[in-house]
Amino acid sequence: MNSSPSGREAILGRIREALQDVPAGEQPAAVAVTRAYQHSGTSEREEMVERFIERVADYKVNVRRVCPPPGCPRKLSCCATIHP
Repeated sequence: MNSSPSGREAILGRIREALQDVPAGEQPAAVAVTRAYQHSGTSEREEMVERFIERVADYKVNVRRVCPPPGCPRKLSCCATIHP
């Protein structure tokens, strides 16, 4: 059994945590925000793929794994044909 929160729950939890000390009357334009995003990950590729699959499951989507190139274009074309 997976005890980690769903993607949606994780994101909403982060938002609530970030907003807990914001004064009620404060407006977004009144505060400068540093945008120091992480541009590369430290997770292994397979771990990132599994996390993505878990999180998109909340949106009731179908996820298909495809083989690495050179088979990808053919597989992707097939998937696009099945699910236009």
